[in-house]
Amino acid sequence: MAGAGGASATPMEAILPELRNHIVEVYERCKFKATASSDTISMLTQLEGKLESLIVQLSAMDPEYVAAKEKEKEKDRRVRVREARLRAQQEAHEVRLKKMLERAQAPVKKREGKPEMFRSAPFAKKAVEERPDPTLEQEREDLKYWM
Repeated sequence: MAGAGGASATPMEAILPELRNHIVEVYERCKFKATASSDTISMLTQLEGKLESLIVQLSAMDPEYVAAKEKEKEKDRRVRVREARLRAQQEAHEVRLKKMLERAQAPVKKREGKPEMFRSAPFAKKAVEERPDPTLEQEREDLKYWM
């Protein structure tokens, strides 16, 4: 077996302590007492037994009552998710605002080195008037006459 926190630990061994912490958290939420010597498998077995007994109790209840409670819980969940999203947006906005204020209050960065060369505006093109060529006009008239 690999040492604790060693580089030779497999990815699964690295996840196991975190997974155990999640199991202990759920175990304690279900009103069980978690001890340091509690085995993860036994905790999961007890959780499964409790879940099965609750499902049996749920199936014995009035379906309309169960549907109403499920709808209420789903509404509460959506409200919690919306509030969490709004809180996250507010925090992100505050961070952006703080950065903006820091940039605004920061001293102006002085340019160093050779200044950029001034670029002059391009020359304006003069409009060239097209004067009709008298010889060309004469040739056109001759062509019209002969055709």
